Amino acid sequence: MQNLLYLQAELVKLESELSVLAKADIEEGNSGDRIKSWYTQDWIPLSNYDSNTDDKQWQKMLQIRTKIKEYNEFFLQQRLLSRVDTPNKHTLKKFRQLLDMDRPMLGPDVDAWTEETDLMVIRQLEGQDLLFQWVFHRLVSLFHKVLGKRLKVNRADAPS
Repeated sequence: MQNLLYLQAELVKLESELSVLAKADIEEGNSGDRIKSWYTQDWIPLSNYDSNTDDKQWQKMLQIRTKIKEYNEFFLQQRLLSRVDTPNKHTLKKFRQLLDMDRPMLGPDVDAWTEETDLMVIRQLEGQDLLFQWVFHRLVSLFHKVLGKRLKVNRADAPS
């Protein structure tokens, strides 16, 4: 969310800079170069500059377009992600059990899965009936206890 606010602040700054450039071009247009005085009212002379024309206003406009595109893409991405479910208690419990089975997480990401409001799930586990859940979770636990330890990959041999 903070990134969205930063993008908005960047847009405000760019628009302010464009306003300063537009005022300067109007003043310059009133004192000689009449084409520059049209820049704020007609985009054709603004976009059709030649090598002898100052194109700062047009370049600023292009920067604003790029920033607006970045803002819109990020906004839409956040909107989509906000619709994704957070894990229910059962799913979260099973996920944490999986993480702690053979090798607990180490390093700076050790607590990355503790804040429930920051987690998302593709599919909840409670969609199955109770018998399936019981059998599935008992089999997975049994597999990890009996066979999982034997199939354990040495960290030095693990692909990176």
